Amino acid sequence: MDKAGLSQAAQGAFKQNYEQLVRGVTGLVRAAPRSTTAPPLLAGVSSLATRQPALVEHGGRAGLSS
Repeated sequence: MDKAGLSQAAQGAFKQNYEQLVRGVTGLVRAAPRSTTAPPLLAGVSSLATRQPALVEHGGRAGLSS
């Protein structure tokens, strides 16, 4: 990798990812069970307001949440 001109950071990232692959790490995140109660911040909001789509920005990207 040194001969190919890869930085130490790139080599370290490759090494870390390769070691995880060898150990069988999948990278999958198990979904948490969904709550059946409204979050405290939404407890006082009427049900009509919570049914309207809202524009939500996450991770620098916009998406729709309904």
